[in-house]
Formats: sequence, C-alpha cells, structure tokens
Amino acid sequence: MKLKNIDVAAPVQYGPSVRGLSCYMSNYQFVHFLRIVDFFEHQVGLPVSAGTIVNINAEAAAALSGFALVAKENLIKSDLLHADETGLNIAGKNAWLHSASNDLWLMFVVSPKRGNVGMDNIGILSAFRGILIHDNWAPYFKYECEHAICNAHQVRELTRIVEMDGFSWAKKMIEFL
Repeated sequence: MKLKNIDVAAPVQYGPSVRGLSCYMSNYQFVHFLRIVDFFEHQVGLPVSAGTIVNINAEAAAALSGFALVAKENLIKSDLLHADETGLNIAGKNAWLHSASNDLWLMFVVSPKRGNVGMDNIGILSAFRGILIHDNWAPYFKYECEHAICNAHQVRELTRIVEMDGFSWAKKMIEFL
C-alpha cells in the first residue's frame, strides 16, 4: 500500500521542529550557519547542510512577507521609534544590520550600506513623523521628525569621557541619567 502525503514535497525533508529550531537559532540567536550544521550533526544526529538552512530561512522570510509590510506600516505610524545600526560580516564583507522598533514592533534589515542609503532602503525613517530616538549619529538628523538621544548611548559616551579624561561632571551626568 502506497501512502500519499501532500506535505511531503521531496525525497528528504525536515519537519517543523527542525525547521523551526533552525530559524530560531539563525534569526533570533544569530548563530552562524556552520555552527547550526554542527549542532544538528553532533547534538541531534541529523545531517543538515548550510544550504538547507539558507533555504529554510528563505521560505520563512517569504511566508512572513505580509507580516513585514504590516510591521513597517505600524512602525511608520507610531508616535515613538527607536533606530540603530550595527556592523556585520557576511561572507567576509562588511554589511549593516539596521533596526527600527517601538514597544510592539521590531524590524531588522541587512544592507551593504551604512548611513542614510542603508536606512532609506528600509523605507521607515523617511516616512516617520513622530519622535525618533537614536544614538546622536548625524545621518539620523536628515529625517523630518522630532529627535531624542538614547540615554544608553549617552551613558556610554560619558563613561568614555570619565575613563579617558576623568572629568567629574561626566560622572554626575551618568548618575543623573
């Protein structure tokens, strides 16, 4: 007797637990693909290739494309938005992970460009009109909104002043913030 299962589309296929764990490890924990391959091989006993992980992520991203549009719309309409960026190394090349978030929504977008070119690729900050909280980096001031400086970033800068120059006013400001 031959069983038919419409959910099986290939001779070798990983189920939702493996696919979900792979997405979680790579997209939430930011574990490198080769470490995920090692995890599945050594801890679970499954031969999962880096290409499979790439494909799983691509399928998850495609399934979330509608969600990304809703998240983007909600971020643009919010009264308060946090924005930041951090450098990444992707296959030996520099890239930038741009983020925009509020208390309910978060969007990460990877771009080969830093600054306004990368930020504009996301399409949130150029349309946002509320209060933008950021790290006081000059490119953020291009956007037509109100600006507020992130206290965590201010404390980091003040800590550097205290450590390098020993100014007592900077210590007092850290305590105040």
